[in-house]
Amino acid sequence: MIHSWADPDWITPLPKRYNSFAHQHNLIDTFTVLYSGNIGRCHDMDTILETARLLQHDSIQFVFVGEGQNEKIVLPTLRNGGCGTVNFYPTKTSKNYPIL
Repeated sequence: MIHSWADPDWITPLPKRYNSFAHQHNLIDTFTVLYSGNIGRCHDMDTILETARLLQHDSIQFVFVGEGQNEKIVLPTLRNGGCGTVNFYPTKTSKNYPIL
């Protein structure tokens, strides 16, 4: 097991109704699958994208927050459609926000 970098005393789960990101991106009333982190060469983005494709007719919102080498695979797939409701946001520090 690889532990997260997060400090569990500082970053804690909270209900969506109190989550500013969920409010900002209209995610309060929808089931959300969130991928947050590096979209690097070693990360299995194909499985996540295929899951989004298979569930595209369900009321599920997929949200990607991050960036990395595999963006060039993920973004064209998302832009071409067929993955249902998917949004991609790079990290706020490096690029325009949001892309999709």
